[in-house]
Amino acid sequence: SLDGLYTAPRELDFGSQQRLSFSSLMRSGVVLTASIDVRQPGIAGADTKLIGRVRQLIADRCAVLFAVPDRGAREALELRFSDENIPFVEVLGASAGDRPLEAGTVTFFDAPVPAGIVLPEARFAVLSVSDLTARSAKSRRKGKRVDPTSVTFPFKPGDYVVHATHGIALFSSIVRQEVAGRERDYFLLEYAAGDKLYVPLEQVDRITRYVGPDGSTPHLTRLNTADWTRATNKARASAKKLAFDLVDLYTRRSSVAGFAFAPDTQAQEEMEASFGYDLTHDQQSAIADIKVDMEAQRPMDRLLCGDVGFGKTEVALRAAFKCCQDAKQVMGLCPTTIL
Repeated sequence: SLDGLYTAPRELDFGSQQRLSFSSLMRSGVVLTASIDVRQPGIAGADTKLIGRVRQLIADRCAVLFAVPDRGAREALELRFSDENIPFVEVLGASAGDRPLEAGTVTFFDAPVPAGIVLPEARFAVLSVSDLTARSAKSRRKGKRVDPTSVTFPFKPGDYVVHATHGIALFSSIVRQEVAGRERDYFLLEYAAGDKLYVPLEQVDRITRYVGPDGSTPHLTRLNTADWTRATNKARASAKKLAFDLVDLYTRRSSVAGFAFAPDTQAQEEMEASFGYDLTHDQQSAIADIKVDMEAQRPMDRLLCGDVGFGKTEVALRAAFKCCQDAKQVMGLCPTTIL
């Protein structure tokens, strides 16, 4: 009989000081006979993060279970996986437990799972729609369809946009098309020579609004040509040259001695004490960092960023006053409509 060997959980009473303590087996000196590496799915964030993580699991020959109870969210993910050529199957209802899992394949099922896990050594992963945040594949109310015209995008019909793969186009409108027996919404992009491209709404992350000189009209890219490839290769070459130039610049700067300002004077302390507001923690940190830079024997290279009204000017005035204490000049540039 087990009577008297343990106390039932409901009978435990720690009074008003209830506490739960955990102790690590490794810290307790216990020798582990085996361990299982359990990882988080890591699929939250950008759409490309989910696709990249799933591709990695597929390449590792993992059997992947994806729990998506909502039918609409499940169909959206399946369409996305189809576009990316990711192999998947769908097993619903009671039959889910009867079908063996396939390595290198995603199996969608409709059971609710609060969070997913990945077991690398077992080549097994469970993903949950709950692991996704701020994504279009989130669970929606059953039977409710989102009107694509009510969704706000950073571009509107008539704007020039840039597709990451196909280049510059004119965003015409959002249209609804039936593909493989399923209806879905598309961005209609118009390219040069009358070419058109239909981009699923789920791939909005691949489209950005074209930004160029005011009043200028960009040249549309031609589809199925090397125009966009040549343009992106040229941009990469320019970015690479800029990176090398910056490395060269900072290498030369590191070998040059700068002017080291003297420590704070009494006048500096009196000036700073005259301000009417107490400094915030961020202001104090910024001021301390700037003074360390100014007193060092190297060229200063610092950019102070902050939102409107957060006290950047008070930080700048302290630095300017410190500069003047060593008889150096200060130049202040600002928009006169604001300051």
